Amino acid sequence: MNIVIIRFSSMGDVLLQTSFVRWLKLNIPQSKVFYITSKEFVGLLDNNPDIDQVIEFDRKQGTTSLLKLSSLIQKDLRADIVFDLHQTLRARILYFLCFKVNFITVDKRSLERLLLVNLKLNLLKTNSSIHDRLVNDFRFLISNSQDLKKFPKTRFFNDNQVQKKKRIIFSPVASFENKKWPLSYYKELLELLLKDSDFSGYEFIILGGPNDDDCIDMMIDSPRVTNFQGKLNLKQTAAEVSSAQLVVTNDTGIAHISESVGTKCYVFFGPTVKEFGFAPHLPDSKIFETNLSCRPCSTTGKKACSQEDLFCMKNIKPKDVYLEIRSCLE
Repeated sequence: MNIVIIRFSSMGDVLLQTSFVRWLKLNIPQSKVFYITSKEFVGLLDNNPDIDQVIEFDRKQGTTSLLKLSSLIQKDLRADIVFDLHQTLRARILYFLCFKVNFITVDKRSLERLLLVNLKLNLLKTNSSIHDRLVNDFRFLISNSQDLKKFPKTRFFNDNQVQKKKRIIFSPVASFENKKWPLSYYKELLELLLKDSDFSGYEFIILGGPNDDDCIDMMIDSPRVTNFQGKLNLKQTAAEVSSAQLVVTNDTGIAHISESVGTKCYVFFGPTVKEFGFAPHLPDSKIFETNLSCRPCSTTGKKACSQEDLFCMKNIKPKDVYLEIRSCLE
């Protein structure tokens, strides 16, 4: 069976859905899996042993790229089934172009999310993580299907066993400003750890993309602090994360990279909530959040804060996070 998976972006979502690929390969081991994603995220998948071929999509080519993909899916890959895990306009266009192929579209719980955001009606209390949700939604396709039992569920493949070092990684970045824990809080937390004699043997790494200038502003003059902002590709980032004891970050892709290589992460949730399905799943990972009546304020964290002061993030104090880090690393 030839299976095509479509997920164009973003970094965290592309990586999270590798758990679904693992489940497919576990239950249909003779299948061939082809994963279509945007050009910039190919590095997340091209060494994944559960994926037979990663196909890059260049959004800049527009309709031309979609026409090429439709021809590829139907003629070259001879797809038996296509899983649309994105539900974007581009994916819908592909659906119409590939009308002879069986398309199955993911249920993104859009209505339930809107009700939670706008009316604070929570129909997602018992909502499972994105890993389990995808499996449960498509379980009807495979009789007597087996479930994934081992962590991590996501997979950023690395042949080598990386030795853990006394290292803590900070990634103060996010796709939207309101999803960021205050930069001054990150800096205060870093200073607390640098001053603590129990962490004298630790080094601290700051990670971010080429345009994440917050990483520069977070720098402290210390030989134990290194800023790798914009200097590493996705594979090098995964290697750094896999060698760390802990990753501290926002609700963003680096948290999912962390768990994919088996490194626990501490994640700050503000405008978004764990009910959306993107919370960390490793037993030692932890969510930091503040219970407020205005949360969640949007499904992505893009919407402006109605409180004008981002209380959901500012109420998570550096001292509390510092004490949790001490407790976890002891």
